[in-house]
Amino acid sequence: RRQRQMCIRDRTGTDQFDYTTSITNEDETVNSEQGSVTVTVNPSTDKGGSGTIQLNSLKAFPSAFGAGQVIDGGRGGKIYEVTNTNDSGAGSFREAFTASGDRIIIIKVEGRVDLRSMMNTSSAGNGNLTIWGQFAPGRGLTISGKRFTMYNSTNIIVRHISAQNKVDPGLGSFGIRDLAPGGGVYLDHISARYGMDQVMDVVSRHPDNNVTAAYNLMAEAVEGHNTGSIFGDSGGGNDDTGNLTFARNMYYNISHRFPNLSGRSMFVEHYNNYIVNWQQRLTAVNGGVTLDYFNNYAESGNHSKGSKAPVNKYQYVSGENFSVFSDNNFIGDWDETPNSDQQNIWAWRKGNSSAGVVENAQIFPKYFTKSRNNSFGEPADGIWNVMDVPAKVRASVGHNRGINADGSPGFFRDDKDASYISKAASGATESTYRVLSQWDDSKFTGTAMYKDTDGDHMPDWFENQHAHLDANSPDGDRKHVAWDFGNYTVDNNAGYSNLEMCAEFYAGGFETMLDGTND
Repeated sequence: RRQRQMCIRDRTGTDQFDYTTSITNEDETVNSEQGSVTVTVNPSTDKGGSGTIQLNSLKAFPSAFGAGQVIDGGRGGKIYEVTNTNDSGAGSFREAFTASGDRIIIIKVEGRVDLRSMMNTSSAGNGNLTIWGQFAPGRGLTISGKRFTMYNSTNIIVRHISAQNKVDPGLGSFGIRDLAPGGGVYLDHISARYGMDQVMDVVSRHPDNNVTAAYNLMAEAVEGHNTGSIFGDSGGGNDDTGNLTFARNMYYNISHRFPNLSGRSMFVEHYNNYIVNWQQRLTAVNGGVTLDYFNNYAESGNHSKGSKAPVNKYQYVSGENFSVFSDNNFIGDWDETPNSDQQNIWAWRKGNSSAGVVENAQIFPKYFTKSRNNSFGEPADGIWNVMDVPAKVRASVGHNRGINADGSPGFFRDDKDASYISKAASGATESTYRVLSQWDDSKFTGTAMYKDTDGDHMPDWFENQHAHLDANSPDGDRKHVAWDFGNYTVDNNAGYSNLEMCAEFYAGGFETMLDGTND
């Protein structure tokens, strides 16, 4: 038995609450309490994940974890269904995305939207938004052409959608910039590719912003500006930028920024991420970031490295309160023996002779802590062993969920993502990155739209599986406690609506809570 006691701290270091994670041997019951969620699994009965999930308080969605789990998006707001791939107009993604007020966007079409102009929002009224891409038939929706970005809003949840930018090489594919105070953002199972400085980013400038980015797949960008992500204040280090959980994400064929972190103060958990075929460095930090960097796996791949120290970098700034817990990370061709107090994977980004700082030399020991600084609520299945990260991330990452024509759930990973994952698994990564002229579009399945007879946004198939639902009478707004999904049951003591439970099922969230994977 291994037992670990942790506490969540606010920015002043004040204890907020305690919780315990208990993990037993494989032939015993596993009981994992993550704040408001209890998951009981009997691995000896079904290693695929049978058991009971008890939901005890309302979060962004049942399987949400980390700093961003506290936000509620567009819960209770107007529901928009995206029913076509038009650039604009009735039933388009643009119509729903650029609307104001609390809202939920449900994707019910498969295909690619080729934006003829940038799709931006610019006011606080565009926040309080939830996007559910997992309701789409087949491989769902890909936003292509110009990028789409949200500015000056907050309280945003985005799940199971793809974004690519082949037209505006000066910009990334998806971004949330200048978060308004409060709230935050939860990015889950997004596939983002193609772009320039960065593929996907979140810019926050307020201490009460809370962000989780998990299970996202970010790949390929313009050579010379081939960067992944920035979280925080875009590198200035002048603002208090809040709390971030960055976990179980994958980067492929991107040079650096996995992600960069910046803020006068910023509190970050960075764990169980998978980085493949990078070139320059991993994560760079600027400012007073309090960081936990542990159990990450960086697979060297076949691209040559362009730095003498292709690891994590810290930019020296006099007086900044940088602190890092660095533990059990695998860094290909640098440190392939994960260990505790892993100081050798941190180097100076630039030199400063007056401070005794030498570029690419190891940073000073005073910056390291022996235990975690932050804990904003772990995934229901706990932290993965670092050597399990590649297989588990490859199985689960990216926009991979959709619905079959009969309404049953489907695993629909697009061919671009499948190629990245296959090459990472087989060691067949590229020695040079593709250039913009070589970027191509993913393909779609042509899956027919399932039936939703009563128009309550839930497939007839799903409603027919549950006696308390009626496919001929709208009941998405109602609430029910005891749910039976066959291999597992869920007790909805938290008060999620029937529609929210349906959304979590099709997103694969309950499966993720049981064993961490979504495959």
